[in-house]
Amino acid sequence: MNDNLFKEYKIRSKVDNKIINKYKGSVPIELIYVWESY
Repeated sequence: MNDNLFKEYKIRSKVDNKIINKYKGSVPIELIYVWESY
């Protein structure tokens, strides 16, 4: 990851953290990272 993408991910992850935690158990983590990148 480049720095800008990582920063954007960190910002968005604060918003989407509940969603990620909800699905992390059942969805492959790679799929979450791909989804986060859009």
